[in-house]
Amino acid sequence: MRRRRPARAAAHLAAALALALGGGAPGAAAAAPAPPSEDAAAAAPAPTPAPTPASPPPVDAPPAPAPVEGVQVQLESVGPVVVRPQDVLQVRARVTNGTDQVLEGARVLLCVGTQALTTRAAVAAWADGSAGGRGDRCQRDPQLAQPLPPGASATVDLSAPAAELGLTAAWGPRGMTVEVVEDQVVDGAYPGLDAERSFLVWLPDGSAPASVDLTVLAPVVAGPPDVLSAAVPAERLEDLTATGGRLDRVLQAAAAPGVVLVLDPAVLSSAASADARAQAWVQRLRERARTQEVLALPQADPDVAALAQAGRPELYQLAEEQGRSNVQALLGAPARSDLSWPAGGRAGPAAIDLARASGRTAVVLSADAVPAAAAAAGGVPPTRVLLEDGGPAAAGLLVDPAVSAVLTAGTTLGAGGEPGAAAAAAARLLADSAVTAAARADAADAAERAPSLLLALPRDWNADPAATATVLGALTGAPWLVPTALADLLTAQPVASVAVPQDPVADALAADGVHAAADAVAEVERVAGVLTDPAARLEQVRASAVAAASAGWRADPDGWRAGLASLAERAGSVAGAVRVVPGSTVNVISSRVDLPVTLVNDLEQDAQVVVTLRSPTPRVRPEGPVEVRLAAGSQQAVTLPVRALASGDTELQVVVSTPQGQPLGEPATLSVRVRADWEGRGVAVAAAVLALVLVLGLVRTVRRGRRDQPPPPPATPPSPAAPAAPPAASAASAASAAPPAGSAAPPAPPARTSLEVPDRSDRSDRQDTEVRTDG
Repeated sequence: MRRRRPARAAAHLAAALALALGGGAPGAAAAAPAPPSEDAAAAAPAPTPAPTPASPPPVDAPPAPAPVEGVQVQLESVGPVVVRPQDVLQVRARVTNGTDQVLEGARVLLCVGTQALTTRAAVAAWADGSAGGRGDRCQRDPQLAQPLPPGASATVDLSAPAAELGLTAAWGPRGMTVEVVEDQVVDGAYPGLDAERSFLVWLPDGSAPASVDLTVLAPVVAGPPDVLSAAVPAERLEDLTATGGRLDRVLQAAAAPGVVLVLDPAVLSSAASADARAQAWVQRLRERARTQEVLALPQADPDVAALAQAGRPELYQLAEEQGRSNVQALLGAPARSDLSWPAGGRAGPAAIDLARASGRTAVVLSADAVPAAAAAAGGVPPTRVLLEDGGPAAAGLLVDPAVSAVLTAGTTLGAGGEPGAAAAAAARLLADSAVTAAARADAADAAERAPSLLLALPRDWNADPAATATVLGALTGAPWLVPTALADLLTAQPVASVAVPQDPVADALAADGVHAAADAVAEVERVAGVLTDPAARLEQVRASAVAAASAGWRADPDGWRAGLASLAERAGSVAGAVRVVPGSTVNVISSRVDLPVTLVNDLEQDAQVVVTLRSPTPRVRPEGPVEVRLAAGSQQAVTLPVRALASGDTELQVVVSTPQGQPLGEPATLSVRVRADWEGRGVAVAAAVLALVLVLGLVRTVRRGRRDQPPPPPATPPSPAAPAAPPAASAASAASAAPPAGSAAPPAPPARTSLEVPDRSDRSDRQDTEVRTDG
């Protein structure tokens, strides 16, 4: 007996997880039942290779697959997935020998379940292997054509006519298994080595499944913009938009009908002003927008849940204004802006109300964020609903998260290194969509009989254009799936009313960071009132705050905090550009005085400010504000009138504000030493001194005046014999007293000079005059 090859449990577990997301997980199969009858085996036609679907050349190399341990089987193609009675099911699989021994004589089984899977739970159970079994009807392929050395692989083509599969009359999805088994029967069965599970959809003649509207949201998002520049960093943008870059591949992959491009306007505005390659990508986007539906998000894809929870709606409104302006100016084609799609598909009532207040009348949420949707029939959540949040109901669209995860896994570049991931995803998606159609077919309400399926790819979707073409090609080719535009989906009648959870979104941006971004805008808006041309300053800080509110920062909290710090520093430098220069203590010795204050304007333009003094005590009473125009980059002295009422030391506050009364920064302190009575005392002392000087001058003047008057002539006593003669008689007497002629004349008396003393009342400078005679 040939030695049995060990099962590869770890590889089975990894494959099961991969296919649970991407269309059926290989489970380690139990021992195979006895082989089918020889007649059935003989009736099977010779296998013919199934053609591989044509696909565009790859634009990026997928990661190398992990080394295989044990024996592994992988599906490479299944066709057709939608099987009709006249079809022949053809499957191509690859068998890899990951053991250290030669694999000889192994067989490959193709098994199909004959009973329809009617619920999402049944589909999921088959995919992950929890349902057990491999199928009711198996077709056995002969042994491998040649032994497989260790590490070698071989391609196996399997086929089975639909008429021999034993399928029942009801249409719908069936489970399918491809399994590698030992070549010898043990205990009546072939021991299994490895298996992979997938699906087919049985569509017998005359069946008329309900049509399902299919819409896929494909984000065109580049992550959070740089906070200071408010643009996607140039290096990142060049990588994303270059040939083979992620955004370039998104445009290639999202060209199928029913796919809606969900555009972040920050990508558009950043790329339009970037290098030539980015601008060429923008041109391709414009061309696509002319023929494909585009949903424009607010600028930078803001975290609406965080903004609503923090109570800062102004940032969301700014994002709406900037986004609509950029789309209108740069896209060159109409874009929807009436639908909100919060990051992660989760938002509370406040976020929904905030979006509606900004003109987005409908909101896209994930169905797993709305508990009421989980109880839907067959596990199929409704798509078009009314969202009840305590106020007027809002129009809502619910994304199917389980099917979206399958689509993502099957269309992501190098999905696990699995070459058949796209084919497996297509089969799983067709099975889920068939369950959706069947679940609504018997509904009593007409709206419920017209089901729809809304799928959403992640915002960082790393698209594989070839795989996406395979998957979406299979979906759009299914007769029950109808590619549908958002406009038609929104106008459909709601099928249910569901309550919106009140719980906050746990992974939203922190409220303190949201407040910091909004406060930075408010701070600069206060400064803007003083500027002669405030538009540039306001536009810059508002764009930075919107960039800081991007939901993309959820994945990079450290980078977000660094960006907020830079924004706060910029806002502070603008608000602090007009300030008061600290000065020394001012002495006030008068009841009215003008206090000097020095202002600085570090801005590049003139500033019109109002300077006001505030006094905490009644000692000093400011007499009113002063409005002044400060030249750009200047320092200027300003005087502020005050009135001193009492002596004492005090500290006045100098408030610089806009002409509208908004304060600029924190008030400055001006120390003042008040001696309000010194002026009166000084005047009194000065008056007293002046009065004393005047009195002393008067006294001196009077004394000098008395001293300057000539003394009166000595009085001649009257002769007792004769009375005094009048002046004339005295002259005659003098003549008669002359000596006689011929006698010797007596010596002449000294000559006497007569002076006329002027009126001394007109002279302030007086002096004594002395008269002398010669001899």
